[in-house]
Amino acid sequence: MNFGAIRRQGQLGVFLVDLTMVLLLVVNLGFILFDSLLAFGWFGNALLAAAPDFTRWYYSTVAPHFLFIDLLFISVFLLEFLIRWGIAVWVKRHHRWFFFPFVHWYDLIGLVPLAGFRILRLLRIVSIILRLQRVGAIDITSWLLLRTLIKYYGILIQELTDRVTINILSRLQGEARNGTPVLEHIIDEVVVPRQDDLVEWLSKRVEQSLGRNFDTYEAQLKRYVNHRLHTAIKVNRDVARMESIPVLGKQVRVTVEKTVTDIVNRVVSDTLQDLASVHNRIFVNEVVHIVFESIARSESDDKLADTVVLTITEAIDIVKKHVAIKQWQIRDSAADEEEFRRLLRDEFMRVAASDQR
Repeated sequence: MNFGAIRRQGQLGVFLVDLTMVLLLVVNLGFILFDSLLAFGWFGNALLAAAPDFTRWYYSTVAPHFLFIDLLFISVFLLEFLIRWGIAVWVKRHHRWFFFPFVHWYDLIGLVPLAGFRILRLLRIVSIILRLQRVGAIDITSWLLLRTLIKYYGILIQELTDRVTINILSRLQGEARNGTPVLEHIIDEVVVPRQDDLVEWLSKRVEQSLGRNFDTYEAQLKRYVNHRLHTAIKVNRDVARMESIPVLGKQVRVTVEKTVTDIVNRVVSDTLQDLASVHNRIFVNEVVHIVFESIARSESDDKLADTVVLTITEAIDIVKKHVAIKQWQIRDSAADEEEFRRLLRDEFMRVAASDQR
């Protein structure tokens, strides 16, 4: 308990009141719980066997006045509620004076002396604990019980959300395979509205790829073009007839082949360099736009449709495998976030490899 933080913020009086109310609430709720358990025969018989004098005294003296005792606690809680309401009005804590009971509705409803409403008094304890946490009087994050509850609550939520996510993804896979309009909706409502951005991005990728890789593959491209031209010229009859020219026939054929090869290599090289230039962005965009439009609107191409469906279903399979991994188990064994990511990648690769086998 950090009393220094309480004194620095001038909350000592508030803290003492809150502490008193917590103790009264614990006693009151314990009394209610004990009386409720006595309604079960097995508990009353066990208590009678263990403490017969206390049990008989409770049944004869306390139990008949249970409601009156509870009303005593309620009167204290109601008085404290009215005092807090008056203080809130005095310091103008809320926009209107009547806002206080709406903000602290659980306190007011918890005062109703009925079994279904008494449990709301637990919320008052929670609100006091949170207020003490805010002023720095206590640190609930260090409580073992709270950490345990948060841990297993997170595990429960993750397991539930994983199951729901896998079911949704499986349904999407089924809709894609059965030809429902989900693909058309994806294209019409997601892809097409972003067509210009996608075309611009693809065009930049084409320019960057050509500009970055042209020097690397220029020699290989030149060898490939030379080989194809040499093969084409070799089987061409008109070029073959040049060799029949007396004396100069072979030299003429070689000269023609070299000239054609140089011209084609220069044309190919200049074309690729032009495509990699930002000055030809409009032309590249138009080409990519035509390709994009033909893919997005190719309704009669069954092979393309099957490829799209297969791509989507396989991508969803990968997502489902990743979702199915129990990440909370991996996080427990990891020392830090980087180790967690590494273990998660290893687990995913292991799952993918086992599925391929």
